[in-house]
Amino acid sequence: MVDRSNPLPWHYEAVENDGIPGIALPQALALLDSDQPVQKVKVAVLDTGVNFGHAALQSSVYTNEGEIQGNGIDDDGNGYIDDRHGWNFLVDSLGNNIHYAQYESNYALHLYDSLTSNNLPLPEWLEEIDIETIRTMSEDTYEWVDECWFWTDIYIEFNFPYTELFDAEPIALEQIWYHRKALGIKGKQKKLLEALIEEQVTFEDLEYYVGEVQKSYRFWLNPNYNPRATDEDDRFYGNPRSADDSGEHGTHVAGIIGAGSIWTETNIEAPGIADGFAEIIPVRVVPDGDETDKDVANGIRYAVDAGAKIINMSFGKYVSMDPDRVAAALQYAAENDVLVVHAAGNEANNIDHYAFYPNAGGSDEIEASFINVGATGWQYDEYLIASFSNYGEREVDLFAPGVSIHSTSSDGLYIDLDGTSMAAPVVAGVAAILRANFPELTAPEIKEVLMQSVHKPDFNVVVPGEQSFGPGSPMSKLCKSGGIVNARQAVLRAQALVAKKSQP
Repeated sequence: MVDRSNPLPWHYEAVENDGIPGIALPQALALLDSDQPVQKVKVAVLDTGVNFGHAALQSSVYTNEGEIQGNGIDDDGNGYIDDRHGWNFLVDSLGNNIHYAQYESNYALHLYDSLTSNNLPLPEWLEEIDIETIRTMSEDTYEWVDECWFWTDIYIEFNFPYTELFDAEPIALEQIWYHRKALGIKGKQKKLLEALIEEQVTFEDLEYYVGEVQKSYRFWLNPNYNPRATDEDDRFYGNPRSADDSGEHGTHVAGIIGAGSIWTETNIEAPGIADGFAEIIPVRVVPDGDETDKDVANGIRYAVDAGAKIINMSFGKYVSMDPDRVAAALQYAAENDVLVVHAAGNEANNIDHYAFYPNAGGSDEIEASFINVGATGWQYDEYLIASFSNYGEREVDLFAPGVSIHSTSSDGLYIDLDGTSMAAPVVAGVAAILRANFPELTAPEIKEVLMQSVHKPDFNVVVPGEQSFGPGSPMSKLCKSGGIVNARQAVLRAQALVAKKSQP
């Protein structure tokens, strides 16, 4: 595991100095002119919500000075009432925040089978889907649900009611083992309990699987679940509660980009990558389930109109019911010189072969300012690429640290998380440093700087999803740039590009 005695998070380290394949952040910051005033760059975090009450985020969260908080008036005339700190597009028919949504792949499969079995025509978006690939993915989902049911049955087996033997509900299987005779546990039940303890299974583990089963059938796999208002406006809907209580994911992403350095009871927590350079605009469009294309498109447009120069999108899916709407929003972002950073996904898939949304959709203009990011870990060897990361020589632009990334959590503390969801904001953070210090560079130029300044390992790596190492593959076969984002080299390249542009 990563050595936490090191004062820096591992992903800030420089591979040239200590063999840890981080982004060389201190070396990058040392190259910047500390006397040069910089204006913070607005970075929109399209995600699950951001707890901007977190001590480390209070100084970096966007404030819309044109809006008076809580007066129920659209003071700035942008169509969103009281959007002092971003916006939330996830609202149900009663005005409450939505927390869950369907898996659109499951909905698409259900609709396809229903229409074809009744010889009814398919909508255009459904005709364009590789339905057999979606069917395979759906089968994988149901296999996971079956596994969750296995553990749920065990939970039900040992979910004993309160008795005088416990001060409260048992919180550890060892407690039940200790009282097994009084509880009448014997035979096969005793052997099962013994096996669970030996495998270090906890009540918390079992409760997690129970929750997965419940959410699967109530929300994710329920084709009839849709809490949205039937008369919802096409664009101006939602509420200003972007600091949602389900915003663990978004809070972590925001912290990677722009958290400030603060003291905790045990340590000083390192700041976000672009601390002092970034202003975070929370835009809530991601539920527990698949985000809708309407929310994503409106979230992008809201971010652009709020002045974002970078949009981080740490989400994705394999079915898009309205890709043209999202493409139009991405086109709008490109026309307004906004860099969009997107997570490549966590299924160990080659997304050259599987469409993963949102994407540039073949548009050269969108592609020029759209970055798709895969994830790497701290091992500088053949296991450099995170085992879960999607990849693609054409569809993934570069990689960035995305394993055990330390950042802010929605409970006001800190947590380590894995995912391309963490790798994308690493890139967004580096981009924010560049845009703040080199404002004359356009979004396409920032992308080019990031692509041309990656660190390229000189060894083959294990391809995610492969069972054995074998000969491996060079990173140039797994992404366009062939490497990992490097802040130091990016600053040097940006400096050189600015100097070149200033020449007569």
